[in-house]
Amino acid sequence: MPIFFIIRLTAIFLACKTEENYLDLVDFLKRTNQKQALGPLLMSLEVVLMQALRFDLIVPHPYDALYGLYLQMRVIVTKALL
Repeated sequence: MPIFFIIRLTAIFLACKTEENYLDLVDFLKRTNQKQALGPLLMSLEVVLMQALRFDLIVPHPYDALYGLYLQMRVIVTKALL
């Protein structure tokens, strides 16, 4: 199988994830009529492709929402005391 075809599959798989149209790897390989043995290669090339595109992964911290709640409560209490 040509490497360009594998890179194209990897790019499509990554695009499905970034556009929030998530397909797990098994479903993706079934829909593209590919063998399951191609899965580990796609997973490893996915990381290489993200690095080549300088793709940043943002993982929100669980305390961000709590800090936002704190700020809102502070504004409410300040307005109530005035």
